[in-house]
Amino acid sequence: MDISSRLVSLVVVICVLGGPFLCGIIAIICNTITKMSQQRADANLKMAMIQQGYGPAEIERVLSMKTNGIKGKEELSATTWQPIPAKPVK
Repeated sequence: MDISSRLVSLVVVICVLGGPFLCGIIAIICNTITKMSQQRADANLKMAMIQQGYGPAEIERVLSMKTNGIKGKEELSATTWQPIPAKPVK
């Protein structure tokens, strides 16, 4: 075998085996970055709500709605969901 055929074989092996591995590593990195930015956004929201005078129960309720999502309108009722009144700006 000459050098060019060995080089082609090496490139093919690297592409076949390294491609999926590289895609997996990139997916893990992107997932980690997404989770970190979500945690940072949640922390910023909590700090803003604390500065505006919201209580722990209100903050927990807002965050649980954010993470769990709001179901369809037909599933909402006055007993399960109530809007949080705005706090006056100090």
